[in-house]
Amino acid sequence: MPDRDLLPVEAGVDRDELARVEVRSLVASTFTSEGVMFGSMSLVGVEAGAWSPQVIQEFRLLNAALVARLNLEHARRSLAEAIEARAEAQAANQQFFGAVGHELRTPLATVLGYTEALLDDAEHGTADGVATGMKRDGPVIVRSCERLLTIVDSLLGAGRAMSTDDERQEVRLSDAVADVVHWHRTPARTAHVDMQAVIDPRLAAWGHPSAVRQILANLLGNAIAHHHPAGGTVHLSAEQLLGESGHPMVRVVVRDDGPGLTSEQLEHAFEPFVRFAAPATPGSGLGLSLSRTIAEREGGAVSGMSSPGAGSSFWLEVPAYVPQPSPE
Repeated sequence: MPDRDLLPVEAGVDRDELARVEVRSLVASTFTSEGVMFGSMSLVGVEAGAWSPQVIQEFRLLNAALVARLNLEHARRSLAEAIEARAEAQAANQQFFGAVGHELRTPLATVLGYTEALLDDAEHGTADGVATGMKRDGPVIVRSCERLLTIVDSLLGAGRAMSTDDERQEVRLSDAVADVVHWHRTPARTAHVDMQAVIDPRLAAWGHPSAVRQILANLLGNAIAHHHPAGGTVHLSAEQLLGESGHPMVRVVVRDDGPGLTSEQLEHAFEPFVRFAAPATPGSGLGLSLSRTIAEREGGAVSGMSSPGAGSSFWLEVPAYVPQPSPE
């Protein structure tokens, strides 16, 4: 730019800023990596006039050297971060499978122990004694089996969501939420919970449809399960926003008016098998943990906020679908 006064009318703010710092002419270049800008370099002059070809050439050489050096440093840091992330993921997997083994062992041991007791009654006791033992121990066995089934269902659902090999695609949030609400009609009716969804039909995510639906199903299921004894309302809403990286994201919020969580409980709510509900409340304690893992695979996140007595809000945030311009 040989003279700031040559800037177009719509660049008036830039022209005024250059005048304020007494810059009359300018040479600038951007630093990019894989199409993303991460810096810039400029030469400025206090007088108007064209820059010499030698200065431009040396500027380009310096720019190329800096970009190459910065990209190399970025690659080194990315490699170090990848190694560290792999170690953390390995430790998390070991902890997760250890927790799964522990959680499965408890109900299995219960089923085995009570079944052996019933078999002993059947072999050595009377018919009345067997009937009494069945009435006493049968419900415990049923609850333990239901616990096992819940854990297995959670693991299978997460496995299906994470093992899909299909390409990412546009996921209409209104359709995904409608499906999830439909799936939860019966448990919501049983719990006297009213589900209300207001989703802009124009909002769409970019990801795997099964993963988005699995996460929303977990969040809505939790909201229904952790209701007040007299029932309540669950609201589902969505919005578009910019993520921390500046990329467009969409967020689906599931808000309930249940008993809520303390800040300490919320801090541990995403750990596997951590539950703060009453013992009679169904659930495996895996929903939030698996949802966060699936969301991170999709390039997003799952988070929440809560206050005792004021309900909870948990949300899924994933990349937004951005229509590509037509070649025409």
